[in-house]
Amino acid sequence: MGSAHSQHIRAFVQSISPDIRLYRQLLQLLQTQKSLYLTFDGDALNQNLREQIPLYQKLQESASLRTACLKSVKLPADEHSVKRIFAVLPPALKNQAEKQWAVLSTLIHQCHAQNQENGQCSAQFHEMLTQLTQPSPTYDTNLNGL
Repeated sequence: MGSAHSQHIRAFVQSISPDIRLYRQLLQLLQTQKSLYLTFDGDALNQNLREQIPLYQKLQESASLRTACLKSVKLPADEHSVKRIFAVLPPALKNQAEKQWAVLSTLIHQCHAQNQENGQCSAQFHEMLTQLTQPSPTYDTNLNGL
């Protein structure tokens, strides 16, 4: 395996651990976001959302880096390619990388599920606000006809 390929594989593997930390932070923010919907704390909710933005940006950059690493060693960006990358690692590093990848995958799924749940809470929150701030179509405030 060429030196350039080794560097790309190393960069791929090294990108996993920081993403685990970022996804843990994101999951905490997403869980807090849900409670903020339930407490109707708009200011804290806006702050929470502002804190999520740089995490999403860093995670996107990291995912793009991993995709570029895979493409540079002529592999498609898919799970099969990740397994191929891990297969060429020394046994101790392979085991560690596979464990970290499993943790990262779990965190990604947890964040996705929490984000979906938050989306439902957001929709319900907005629906409730609309009902409170907009007059009901069945209630006519103009009673001039009586």
